[in-house]
Amino acid sequence: MRQITTIALSLFLALPAMAQDAYQIAAEKAFYPLTECPVSTNPLDGSIGPAIDVVHNGRVVRVCCKNCVEEVADNLQRLLGRIDRAHIRAQLNGYPLTTCAVDDAKLGTKGRPVELLHGIRLVRVCDQRCAAAFKKATDAPMKKIDDRLIAAQRKGYKPTTCPVSDTALKTIAQPQEVLFHTHLVKLCSKECAVAFKKAPGSFYGKLSQKQAKPAGKKLAVLHVEGMT
Repeated sequence: MRQITTIALSLFLALPAMAQDAYQIAAEKAFYPLTECPVSTNPLDGSIGPAIDVVHNGRVVRVCCKNCVEEVADNLQRLLGRIDRAHIRAQLNGYPLTTCAVDDAKLGTKGRPVELLHGIRLVRVCDQRCAAAFKKATDAPMKKIDDRLIAAQRKGYKPTTCPVSDTALKTIAQPQEVLFHTHLVKLCSKECAVAFKKAPGSFYGKLSQKQAKPAGKKLAVLHVEGMT
């Protein structure tokens, strides 16, 4: 899976800026955590017009109208803070680890755990020291989280075909397993895994809505790194 992620990153970096924005929107849209515009608080359900997706510094912000688009750049950090807190709350229920992603200490034994985001993925660590260590080396902690998420969803996985080729998964001895955000996706080959990474939003939409989702104890946000 790590090799596939590296290939996808290389493909993403090779895209022109506008194509990168479109890719980012497609990849994040299904998991965007707010139902209202972070600028005006108007609903994003289309009742006052189609929501507008904009990308700033690699992050997706959804707003209700063109007037709010102009406000995003001037208030970016405040708006991203609100979006980040919503991403964290949305993922706490299914977060798979009860230990620090960096040093494996049980969360809560060293004081308040720290919640931070890697992209839009939740990572929980035991203290600020581990938060700093995570920022320097993310691969190993993310692999712990990814492996646990995949294991938790493997048994209850519902889709029966590869979302790229429509090949029946039961005919494949060892399907490729990748994560789209925190959701397991099984594909029939490495080629399909790479194709999925190129356009994850469109292929993910083909999957059954009955796909198993991460399960876990509901938690409260204790401390979000870099936010108040």
